[in-house]
Amino acid sequence: MGGKRQDSRDTISWLEDRGWEVDVDRKGYPLARCPCGRHLKTIHRTPSNPEYWKNLRKHVERTCPGGSR
Repeated sequence: MGGKRQDSRDTISWLEDRGWEVDVDRKGYPLARCPCGRHLKTIHRTPSNPEYWKNLRKHVERTCPGGSR
């Protein structure tokens, strides 16, 4: 079991590998912006849904398919 922090880091790396920019908003939440600049996604730090990271990746792939490399 990797743990939530590791899942978060892995997903952020996965996003960056696809050209998404990940910054932190003023409340400390990671904020991802797609390569085309039209899509924005706030990333939860400690989600309660065990499927959150998998669902987030699917959402990103559907949102901006042009961002995949």
